Amino acid sequence: MDSSICVIDTVTNTVTDTVDIGWAPRGVTVTPDGKKVYVADNWDPDVPDSSNYVSVIDTATNKVTAIVKVGHCPYGVAVNPAGTKVYVTNNWNNTVSVIDTATNKVVATVNVESDPSGITVTPDGKKVYVANSISDNISVIDTTNNIVTATVPVGEYPIGISVTPDGKKVYVANADSNTVSVIDTATNKVTATINGLIVTDSFGQFIAPPPKNSVLPIANFVSNVTKGYAPLSVKFTDLSESATLRNWNFGDGKSSTEKNPVHTYSKAGTYTVNLTVRNDEGTDSKLGTITVFDASALPPVADFISNVTQGYAPLSVKFTDKSKYATQWEWYFGDGTTSSKQNPTHTYPVAEKYNVTLTVTNVVGQSTKTGGVVVQSASTTYGYVANGDDNTVSVIDTANNKVTATVPVGSDPSNVAITPDGKKVYVTNLDSDDVSVIDTATNKVIATVPVETWPCGIAGSPDGKKVYVANEGGFISGKSISVINTTTNTVIATMDLGKRPLPIVITPDGKELYVSYIDSNTLDVIDTATNKVTFTFGGIGSFVNLAITPDGKKVYAVNSDSYSDVLVIDTFAKKEIARIPVGNSSGGISVNPAGTKVYVANRNSNDVSVIDVATNKVTATVPVVHPGHVEVNPAGTKVYVANVDSNTVSVIDTSTNKVIDAFNVGSDPSGIAFSPALNKVYPVSNFTSNVTSGKAPLTVAFTDKSTGDPTKWKWNFGDGTNSTKQNPIHKYSKAGNYTVTLTATNAAGSNKVTKSNYIKVTTVIKPVAAFSATPTSGKAPLKVTFTDKSKGSPTSWKWSFGDGSNSTAKNPAHTYNKAGNYTVSLTVKNAAGKNTKTIKNYITVKTAPVKPIAAFSASPTSGNVPLKVIFSDKSTGSPTSWKWSFGDGSNSTAKNPAHTYNKAGKYTVSLTVKNAAGSSTKTIKNYINVTTLKTPVAAFSATPTSGKAPLKVQFTDKSTNSPTSWKWSFGDGKTSTAKNPAYTYSKAGNYTVSLTVKNAKGSNTKTISGYIKVSKK
Repeated sequence: MDSSICVIDTVTNTVTDTVDIGWAPRGVTVTPDGKKVYVADNWDPDVPDSSNYVSVIDTATNKVTAIVKVGHCPYGVAVNPAGTKVYVTNNWNNTVSVIDTATNKVVATVNVESDPSGITVTPDGKKVYVANSISDNISVIDTTNNIVTATVPVGEYPIGISVTPDGKKVYVANADSNTVSVIDTATNKVTATINGLIVTDSFGQFIAPPPKNSVLPIANFVSNVTKGYAPLSVKFTDLSESATLRNWNFGDGKSSTEKNPVHTYSKAGTYTVNLTVRNDEGTDSKLGTITVFDASALPPVADFISNVTQGYAPLSVKFTDKSKYATQWEWYFGDGTTSSKQNPTHTYPVAEKYNVTLTVTNVVGQSTKTGGVVVQSASTTYGYVANGDDNTVSVIDTANNKVTATVPVGSDPSNVAITPDGKKVYVTNLDSDDVSVIDTATNKVIATVPVETWPCGIAGSPDGKKVYVANEGGFISGKSISVINTTTNTVIATMDLGKRPLPIVITPDGKELYVSYIDSNTLDVIDTATNKVTFTFGGIGSFVNLAITPDGKKVYAVNSDSYSDVLVIDTFAKKEIARIPVGNSSGGISVNPAGTKVYVANRNSNDVSVIDVATNKVTATVPVVHPGHVEVNPAGTKVYVANVDSNTVSVIDTSTNKVIDAFNVGSDPSGIAFSPALNKVYPVSNFTSNVTSGKAPLTVAFTDKSTGDPTKWKWNFGDGTNSTKQNPIHKYSKAGNYTVTLTATNAAGSNKVTKSNYIKVTTVIKPVAAFSATPTSGKAPLKVTFTDKSKGSPTSWKWSFGDGSNSTAKNPAHTYNKAGNYTVSLTVKNAAGKNTKTIKNYITVKTAPVKPIAAFSASPTSGNVPLKVIFSDKSTGSPTSWKWSFGDGSNSTAKNPAHTYNKAGKYTVSLTVKNAAGSSTKTIKNYINVTTLKTPVAAFSATPTSGKAPLKVQFTDKSTNSPTSWKWSFGDGKTSTAKNPAYTYSKAGNYTVSLTVKNAKGSNTKTISGYIKVSKK
């Protein structure tokens, strides 16, 4: 035969064998197991029956073991991933032959389009894609039934074809249109066309995955804790490298495939944790240990909290246990009662200071903690009622609704206001045009403040510094509002509003006054900072009384026009938002402290309306005879109603909306006000410290956490020393357990808290040095982090890194700049002594990478267009990246690229290589010389040219200009198309030899007459 397959050793890149096969081999493929090679034997037009076969080569022997007859002029060949089927395109038949590799027989023939050439099989083996060169399309074959299921139009003259490794795209090289078509295998449609290419008459798999390095996984993990008490929750963190799958075995029969699992160990024990990781190349494992202790083997630590620590009797307190390792609980509530529940609730009926003690126990021992609870008596709230006809103010003890004092004031008192501290009461006197100031401690008038005509409405500022008085007749003098300084009890400002003010209220933040007028259909808003009107409500009505909610968002106004409805004003939007129908001849109005209910006194209908603030609707009507003014007590539990005709005050229970009491006061009662609930607040002692245990000498900073604003502190540190500082610092010089007591005191009293064995001081022991480092090996410069693992509480550290460098940090980081093996030592010290740990050759540092030096070669370096050149990297210094410039505007980052030059010329080639140490460039000027193809000129020689028959002659082609085909005529009727044929003349004679050579440019013939002279034997 005149055609062959070369076998190349990929290690040495040399031809190690040649396998003779049929004529003009084209496509070639290797089975996945590497045992067989299938070669499509194309054809020679001068040799009959030189086509129609596929040669099968055994790679073990490099021998042809079978010849499979297929269609005419086989071209492309591809094998499926399973290695069971080989698909062959037949140019002249327009078919694809399917060969069973087990029998090497054709089991199916599939008709496709015109001139099938390139062929490829998808990675799943389900589809075959065939490039039909003449019909300019791709046939898609379903391998399950060998039927064409789709035909995909592409560019002109498609030859080469390949599928991507993921099977999602097929790339087709179109030789005549110089394009590459991209087919989506899911839809079998062209999704992209790549232009600007020069595509030669090539075929086969020109798309291939990058080579994959064989990298084994490396198992590694850490956990947030390695020891603790059951139940112990452990968070594992996977630090493995190159792993795709992982399996955790926690050592207690449980496992997980999560990357970073959290696992809880419920029982004491020592558990070996095994993490196994894997990838396509193999597996690796790492072991770790988790130690879980039995919590019952520890002494308990008492601790608790409560929902309240002070309040008014009867006080219900819920206690919550916060102790550790306890199995039994014993509570002593300080009032003679106890409980063995873990989380009890206890009610203290009597006002007193109580020390609460919790003692917890388990099989090892017991622990006690003491805390305080202060129960206070609710203080008496006093009410002040202005009696218009008596010119007095009645003082009421709200605990029993008895009049405890009667205070003479000015003429015709009408309204009352009390300062926030409860020390002064201000009373407007309508006929005497002044304001009386009552001292609540003595119930005597301590000042009389002259104001304007007919003072009626009154309101105090939230800070207690000012009182605002509405003077009904003040419009005549131009002083409608008087402002009183409560420190000096003098008028410090007046406001001219030009109208007759009657009711007045101030917002909870003290920034605005709301004032209405007896004979004007308006309501003004006044800025208390400037005493100027900032907004006026017009045409909404005249009002006899006003009330504001505790949050300041709503004002409720009793309408003096109809005397039967209440207007609701949004103080933010400054607009009316509701009108609420109530009883007849309404007057007094009050909002409860919670801001949820409004109470309106209706004189003619003899009742009090109860309004729900949320809905602005009347939810109840309470019968009361001739109610005038109305006020809710500070606790919100009772409503007091002045009955103007009966000289009494009725008391309504707000929970039932029923009158529960009525008592006599002075004649013609009107305005009512209550003193705030002022109570003594006892201190409740408590403290913390920055540390509770350590080695002697131990310095402890104590921090006072007492409530109730204590003014004095007394500490007992348990070692015979004391302190009166609020936050003392104390040094314990000896080992031992110390009980600490704090007594906190304020004007109301004192309270003591004791924490038993709170500070635990131990003796210092000599340290034992130990350490670790990461990493312990690598290339220079190598940064290593050292971690102290020493025991015995060292107080100083000295590291020697083995390269002449040292450190006194606890956990230093050090960089090694030179290669070598380094011995590391750590010396630790404390008050008891020192210890040294040395690890020989602990750190291994390898030589740092050197800068590469670029070098390369190419083959061939000259030839005709198109010239395919294979470049070989010859660089030293282990480069990690390559950048080639081929001199024709093309580039490559492959290590050993192949490049085709399509135009004649001389090309300068450069290669830039890089690694971590730097880069280097090598440039060879005019390295590649590409010439234009010319018509060949035939020439030849032979040896010998004479001799006796039979005469074997070796002919040698000497033609120039790169012929691509040869045809010899030996002068005896025989021919050959080999380049350098050997021929034997069997008869005597003189033979004329001719050689015709061809290439793409043309042909040429050389004839030598009588060239070979053969004589008889």
